[in-house]
Amino acid sequence: MISRKLQIFVSSTYTDMKDERQAAVEAILQAGHIPAGMELFAAGDESQLEIIKKWIDQSDALLILLGERYGSIEPKSGKAYVEVEYDHALESGKPVFGVCLSDPMINAKYQALGKSATDEHRPQHSAFKERVMSKQCGEANDIKDIKYEVLKTLNNYSQDEGLVGWVRADEYRQSIDLSRELQATIGELRTKASNASPSLKELHNEFDVFIADLKEIPFELEFKYKFSNEPAEHDYRLETTLLGMCFYFSSTLISEHGIPDDFPPGSKFKKDVAILRVWDLITPSYRPVVTPKGRLFFEYLRECGIAEESKAKFIQVSEPKEG
Repeated sequence: MISRKLQIFVSSTYTDMKDERQAAVEAILQAGHIPAGMELFAAGDESQLEIIKKWIDQSDALLILLGERYGSIEPKSGKAYVEVEYDHALESGKPVFGVCLSDPMINAKYQALGKSATDEHRPQHSAFKERVMSKQCGEANDIKDIKYEVLKTLNNYSQDEGLVGWVRADEYRQSIDLSRELQATIGELRTKASNASPSLKELHNEFDVFIADLKEIPFELEFKYKFSNEPAEHDYRLETTLLGMCFYFSSTLISEHGIPDDFPPGSKFKKDVAILRVWDLITPSYRPVVTPKGRLFFEYLRECGIAEESKAKFIQVSEPKEG
């Protein structure tokens, strides 16, 4: 399996937040990902600002560390460079998460740094801090809290298949070879299925019967969950059928990535798939693995598609509960 590394752009003021930046960088590296930041560039150079934006564009997410300084002002926008970076990430559709220093931690900075721990842009800083805290944001009382918040968020991001990340070139080449082998295997299975008894047409007729039966088996669940793009946990209600969940997890089953145990619908699905074992579509184990016949079934299901009303829909039934 390819080891994907996410690139996280770290944004903060510089002189007053060196220790906090170092803690965040260490946490990102500890999680096996790539930190990025342009704090060594001098503020005020427009060409360097464009380079910073390109770095953000090439990153998977932006982390903002916020103390009491608003920082140097970018002349065109009248905003601090950290807010310009933050805005560019949002405009580019990048996930953003923040860590704000608590009042006791800020007071400790005052004692250590004096007036350099803050600056004269108090109204702008307050407005920006309110924006950051309105999205996914944790609070740090010390350096350990910063590492904890970063590691916790990256754990969620690592499960988000929508984030591209980086892979080693040799692993990528290996994945291409494996993909070709998989396609060849699928081709062989299809050939064998078409030449064997039952014929491929008969197999598809059998699959149509499976689909009709699965459509009649309800799959309902109420659960709490926080998706990676949400700031807090929600209450959800899931009302669908076992067919809808087979379609929802079909790509995961075909790719053999495994259904995550910490996703409540996934845990319930793994308990409710006895009928798929009876039909010889998955192996008789707790971790569902598709059989050759099962691979053909789930591919057939994706090729045929299912009616919109049969697809799994996650209905939000409450406002988020801040943790």
